[in-house]
Amino acid sequence: MARKQDLKTRARIVGAAASIILGLTITEASATTVHTSSFLGTVTNFDGFESLPSSTNLPQNTVYSEGGIDVEYVGTGNGTWTTSSIAGKEGQRSWYQAWGGFGYTAIRLSSGADFHAIQFLAGSGWYPGVAPAFQFQLLDNGSVVDQGSVNFYTSDKPLRAFGFYGFSDATFDEVRLQSLGSDGPFNTSLIEGLALDSISIGTVAVSTTPIPAALPLFISALSGLGLVGWRRRRAQGAAA
Repeated sequence: MARKQDLKTRARIVGAAASIILGLTITEASATTVHTSSFLGTVTNFDGFESLPSSTNLPQNTVYSEGGIDVEYVGTGNGTWTTSSIAGKEGQRSWYQAWGGFGYTAIRLSSGADFHAIQFLAGSGWYPGVAPAFQFQLLDNGSVVDQGSVNFYTSDKPLRAFGFYGFSDATFDEVRLQSLGSDGPFNTSLIEGLALDSISIGTVAVSTTPIPAALPLFISALSGLGLVGWRRRRAQGAAA
């Protein structure tokens, strides 16, 4: 009877530990990782806006293609400012709606294919302290697979907070970005002022998927079962 009870106890421990670790592994694998620094290892496509003209009147809802990446401002505004003096921009051109716009910037591969990791230089045209975050939507085949906001990590320069941001560990074919004047969800009815440069699509340098939090517990449970078995065999040997 004692042996049967011991076997049941061990089975419950193993089952519970396995369920926890499996559940956390699935959760981690499906979650999008948000980056606030440069993280790509291999870049397969790059768009630095360097072929854009020096213009503040780039037509809205037209697609700009460079390096196999399509960029489009979807909405209405005063035209794309391609030579804005954004602190930290790379090269001679960048992407910014002059005086803001009502809409968002859409980023896709020209081929229409899925991708799994994207990084970009992003900043805000809002005055310091006005735009604490930028909003994003990740889509695949027209359906939103993830959305939210990312806090800008600086706010001390005109067109401030310019730095590397990005997403990985998900599958999407379109990224939509905007910077509203206040915290809140993605919204195309409010004025926004996101600035972009150096869009890169590629592969992650080092895996961003963390070890599941339950793994130490699972290992501990197995170790405990081994110790129980060793003590039982030792006691049986002494009794013999």
